[in-house]
Amino acid sequence: MNRYLAAMFGPAILAVSLGTTATAPVAIPMLTPLAAQDVVDACPGTERFAAVLVRGATAAEASDARTAFAACAAQPRLPGFEWKTEAANLALAGSELTVGLATNDAAAIRRAVDATNDLRALSLATDDQIREWRVIPDTFNSVSRRPITQGYMTYHVGDSLTPRRPFTTDQIIVTDAAYVNLAARRSEAWIHTASVS
Repeated sequence: MNRYLAAMFGPAILAVSLGTTATAPVAIPMLTPLAAQDVVDACPGTERFAAVLVRGATAAEASDARTAFAACAAQPRLPGFEWKTEAANLALAGSELTVGLATNDAAAIRRAVDATNDLRALSLATDDQIREWRVIPDTFNSVSRRPITQGYMTYHVGDSLTPRRPFTTDQIIVTDAAYVNLAARRSEAWIHTASVS
């Protein structure tokens, strides 16, 4: 009798036990806390979405974030406020890349590349240097050729009504975009540790 029951219920028990041991996909961070602050300044009301991109979003969270950041990036900007579009594009790219990697969506990954190409061009870090990063840095020092994690910003943060000059090579958004762009071009996000700057 025991053999009969084992033969009858064994596959079901095995299926249930395998289902409980499956590992969840690893969440991949896409923004540093300082870059996220720029994003929130640019796109008020997106604090929750920016926070999940700092810690690493699930595909569902990234899909929701993608909608919010796409709307922010599409808003018309007055001169001096183009920084808001660039910050929104970075967050949008991080969302697209997260969704693309989680669902094998090549079109989403391509959109992440396209959204960060302009900012990536400003970074002085080479692809090989970026590939060595173990955490997304806040900036890249072009003299020492080293990534830097800092706990402050070189310009005022928290004021979405202040015009800013265009981003330059060492700024936080540029450095973050350099990572997202390379990760998208490689279809591989290798940084799994969230920044705590």
